[in-house]
Amino acid sequence: MRIAIFDDIINALRGKGHPFINRRNWVKRHVQHNTIVVIGDSHTLFFAGNDHLKGKKLGYCKGIINTADERVEQFSVIHLGPSLAYNTNKYGTTTRTLEKIDYLIKHRLLRPGDRVLCCFGEIDIRAHVMKHAGLNSGDYKSVTDTILSNYLDFLLNLRSKGLKVCCWGPSAQCRANAEHSCRGTQVERNRATRYFIERLSALGDKNHFGVVSLFEEMVDKDLVTNEAYLLDGFHLNQKAMALLENKEFFFG
Repeated sequence: MRIAIFDDIINALRGKGHPFINRRNWVKRHVQHNTIVVIGDSHTLFFAGNDHLKGKKLGYCKGIINTADERVEQFSVIHLGPSLAYNTNKYGTTTRTLEKIDYLIKHRLLRPGDRVLCCFGEIDIRAHVMKHAGLNSGDYKSVTDTILSNYLDFLLNLRSKGLKVCCWGPSAQCRANAEHSCRGTQVERNRATRYFIERLSALGDKNHFGVVSLFEEMVDKDLVTNEAYLLDGFHLNQKAMALLENKEFFFG
């Protein structure tokens, strides 16, 4: 078995950055401020507190694990890649989410007692739910329920490792465009997003974890997204950070 620092040196030489230094600084900051650790897809980067989406490498495990230029004392960010909620309970997926979680625990970036805010689901809704609903008589709810069943397995698995979990509900959807692999109209995807959050919240009530979302603040009565809160038509910008002021994070 190779020692972790050797992997860091090898990956640095391959142009993958200097994760050992970033990891040391990240852990120091996390411990000093007792931060909430935000893990998941690229929407985690919102919690860094700036509008720059460029990552800083924390490690390499079947793919790069990033953090960001963090400016909000409350949060520490871990971007695992374009992870799907549907795949969070499976090893061997394209993004290797579970393998990366094991890496984070092994290297003590995640430790028993840590508060972990899980940020998954936006990609599932944007790129997959309406696609598979179209193959199932338009039933987006049953497709979403299957995703949430897998996601719940993942959340309970994290809890079994001594972590305290809470979920970040997906933000309102972007307009349809080829760049972001959108399937379905914005309104259809927002309808699926609302259902995702409602069902996840019900699962949270039953299993004693919280769900925090800005979705309702971002849509009008017709489920059209207010793009004033979007950085690139897609990710949240820092204007949306003010909407977090009255939100409570319950970790269980």
